[in-house]
Amino acid sequence: MIYIKNISGSEKVYRGVVLQDASYHLISEADRIAWFEDESIMQAVANGEAQICKNDDGSGDIELKTEQWAYLGDTGVQRIETKMAEGGLRKSDRGLSFTATKNATTTADYLITEDLQIKGGLLLTENNKIFDSVGMEIVDTTYMYAGQWYPAEYAPGVPWSVALPNGVPLHAYIKDYPVSKDGITHITNEAITTTPLNGLTIRITYTSTGTVDDVLCNVGILAYS
Repeated sequence: MIYIKNISGSEKVYRGVVLQDASYHLISEADRIAWFEDESIMQAVANGEAQICKNDDGSGDIELKTEQWAYLGDTGVQRIETKMAEGGLRKSDRGLSFTATKNATTTADYLITEDLQIKGGLLLTENNKIFDSVGMEIVDTTYMYAGQWYPAEYAPGVPWSVALPNGVPLHAYIKDYPVSKDGITHITNEAITTTPLNGLTIRITYTSTGTVDDVLCNVGILAYS
């Protein structure tokens, strides 16, 4: 079953279907490709106004927008989650350092240039505040897996480099995770990628709530080869 849910906060019309906020519409198998190829639907999903769902009760919701598009199009793309299963052999840790701007959100990228598998990491901070948060995800910044792990294009005739110039998010280890008051935050995850991530990017997103000092950040990445 494939549903589209209106999450815009107001009434919307999708392909002639009137949807109140938070309501679902069942997309029939016969109409599925037409919905998938409709650029306005893709734009609504990308803008966070609509969501492609497996069920109409909130169970089994698909978080990543790329996964929603692949599910709607049934493109035969291997689901990203299957590549985040248990695996890994020898530890080969590495890290990065950056300064997070006070009272703002800062991102820092680490390009993986070896056949490594990832299992989260450790964040050390100075000048952090109690309501600061951090995120860690894997991003395809060169679109090397377009057409394999996710659709070849964002929408018909629209390349990913135009729609998402900062890369396509593939897997989020943590999101809006509270930074520890003592400055030592474990951002590990039970899952280890079974697919080497050579050529992909680890993106750290730090949100600072302080208004006086920038936050100094050291990130230790747990990696396996």
